[in-house]
Order: sequence, then C-alpha cells, then structure tokens
Amino acid sequence: MISNVYADTTTSALASLRDTYGGWPLEPPWGWAATFAFERRHGVVLPEPYRSFVAEVGAGGRFCGPPRYGLQKPDEGAPRRPGALARTFPLVARHEWQGGPANDPLAVDDGLLQLGTDGCDANWFLVVTGPARGTVWFIDDTAASPALRGSSNFADWVADWNGGPKPFR
Repeated sequence: MISNVYADTTTSALASLRDTYGGWPLEPPWGWAATFAFERRHGVVLPEPYRSFVAEVGAGGRFCGPPRYGLQKPDEGAPRRPGALARTFPLVARHEWQGGPANDPLAVDDGLLQLGTDGCDANWFLVVTGPARGTVWFIDDTAASPALRGSSNFADWVADWNGGPKPFR
C-alpha cells in the first residue's frame, strides 16, 4: 500500500512538472540507465520526484526556469570535490554565515546538487543526503535556507516558481 501511495505521488508530481515545463526547451531526459550510472558514480540515489524528472522528462534546460538562468543538468550541478555529493548536508534550518561562507565550517557543498542560479551568488540546490534530503535550498553569500516553508521538494519548488518566485529567506 505504501509503495502505491508513493508511486501515485511521484506520478502526480511528474504530471505537474510536465505541465509546468511543457513548451520550454528542455534537454532530453537521460533515461534510467544514465540516471543510475550518475547515481553509482556519485554514491547517491537522487530524491524523487527529481530523479524521475531527469530520467523521464528533461535533464535540464538553458532557457527555462526555475532558476532564472536555467535548470542545470545533474552532471553540471554536482560538486567538483570527489565524494562530496554522497557526504551529509548538515543543515535542517536557516543558517547565516559568520563573516561570509568562506569562514564558516557549515558552508560546504556536501550533499548538495546545484539546480541553477539566479545570478550574483544566489543559487538553488537540491539536498541529496542528510536530514533535509529531497528539499530545495536557496544559498547565497549571506545564508542558506530552505526554499519554501513546509514541504519543499523539487516539484513543490517548481510549482511555487510557476506561481511566482517567493524564496524563504
């Protein structure tokens, strides 16, 4: 029963994502084999519904949002440090930098897949490991915070953007 509820939720989220991105020039979906290969390479399982979106709908898009400057492909948004994607993102609530992110031990890219940018160090990330797994976060040069109040998975973030950007800062 739980798996049916989960499958129904993912199916509903994918339908909403297809509607929102319909007509936008998305990159072709990766398919499941390439998605599984990315996950093996980085030691993670991407959170749903983002995982199914990449495999079945589109793997990014240069001229479509969110974010403002396009949705990055997962391989473009993965941290460059080996193993960083599989390490735990430690935050569960807003965190302000003390003296800027370069001086803050919590200002890391561990467990974060960059979805894209709004420019000027205003970036959107999907948490792939840790207690906030599956949520979208807004991180700039002053703080990190969940993108939305309450539920903030990839589909919720896209739906909120489609109704107008309202980041929780």
